[in-house]
Order: sequence, then C-alpha cells, then structure tokens
Amino acid sequence: MDTRKPDPFDPGWLERRKIPKGSYLSPGILDLEARRLWLNVWQMACRVEEIPNHGDFVVYDIMDESVIVLKSGDAIRAYHNVCPHRGRRIAGGSGKVMGRKYPGAGASIAASFVFGMLAAQHALKD
Repeated sequence: MDTRKPDPFDPGWLERRKIPKGSYLSPGILDLEARRLWLNVWQMACRVEEIPNHGDFVVYDIMDESVIVLKSGDAIRAYHNVCPHRGRRIAGGSGKVMGRKYPGAGASIAASFVFGMLAAQHALKD
C-alpha cells in the first residue's frame, strides 16, 4: 500500500490506497485481526444511557469473548460472561438483575446463581 503523502494533482493516488476486497472476506485476515488487534484495543461495550439504573446490565461480545457490563450503585463494572463452575455463558442481551434469583425479562440467564453471587459481592440488593 502506498504510504506517501497525497499529491492533490495525482488522480491515481486514492486508487492505489484502496484495501483489496479480499482483505474484508479472508478468514485468515479475520483471525489475524482477532489475535493482534481487537482484543488489544479499547472497545465500546455500551453507552452509560443503556445501563442507567442500579442492577442494569448489557452483554458485549467481541470475537469469541463475552463481557457483562453491570451498573452497581454509582459504579460500572465488567465481568467475563462465563460461569466459573461450568464454563458456560451467564447472560445474553441486556436486562436488569432482579434480586438474587430472577433475571429481568430481557435477560437470558444460563446460571442465575452467578448473578446472585455478583449481587452479594457488590451490594446489589433486592
């Protein structure tokens, strides 16, 4: 790829800087980006407006990784979206932690007891 400064009088300069279509479709490029780029740069998991209240959560997936972003009091916390006991995903989508046993209507909870554990650990009360 041409990395020289653009010459406003050279009409072919922009054409030489285009990324080939195969770069967007290649499984090898995707794997390379996954290993060297996406897990090593800042990610925007959600906006503060998406989790305005105590107990609200959003699940953020990037490549093969999944994170639960949880509003706890005035703090925003993030956890790996995996049950430490079984290694399965805990939640999907978004919702509200409703006490220690029952997830919110928008939640898809695989192991709600883990949310209870997080609730106890970070003072999420019924």
